[in-house]
Amino acid sequence: MSWRLKRTRQCAKCPWRVDVDPHDIPNGYCEEKHRNLKSTIASSPEQSLTQSSAMACHETDDAHCIGWLMNQLGPGNNIGLRMRMMNCENAEDIELVGEQHECFEDTLPDQENSAMSDIAIPEDEDGVGLISLERQRQWRRSFPDEGYTNNELPLAAAMLCCAVADNRSLYQRIILAGGPLPEHFRTIIGKHHDRKERLIIAGALIASELDRILDEEDAPD
Repeated sequence: MSWRLKRTRQCAKCPWRVDVDPHDIPNGYCEEKHRNLKSTIASSPEQSLTQSSAMACHETDDAHCIGWLMNQLGPGNNIGLRMRMMNCENAEDIELVGEQHECFEDTLPDQENSAMSDIAIPEDEDGVGLISLERQRQWRRSFPDEGYTNNELPLAAAMLCCAVADNRSLYQRIILAGGPLPEHFRTIIGKHHDRKERLIIAGALIASELDRILDEEDAPD
């Protein structure tokens, strides 16, 4: 059955726009509600086939968020949404405004996007402690360990370590061996340039993979 989008142009304060501060979203802004919109992001192509939630526009009632829509149709790889859009009569009229964020995490306020920025770091903390704190940050942001079952976490950690060593040859070999990473991980790798930050995040990703394996082993048959 055919259907139409209620609006097709991205609104002025859409959080998916790079030039927008989410605190400027009209009618009040709540960071907790913003973070909860993670539930509208397809964690995998398979999961997207059964997902029914969508991000709504802040400006127009009962309308899709155009930034979310185009992200999910593109790098978000939301197969279910793509199938539904095949029957959308005005899909060709969709218009984005300016540069867009690559993943949901980047739509959050700046302090949410920096490694370990929401956790106080003791000056005398050692390496193990710093990795533990970064893992806590992942928990607080509901990092979906269970959603990455194809070695995405250790591959992303390996790429971060290659970036620290400035070993582009090995970096490319890892990509060829493991395949392309989800856009979220490529964003993390590209965003953080500090050697210490990269190593901390890599260690936390490895811990995340271990947590996922342990949870899988403890799951009832």
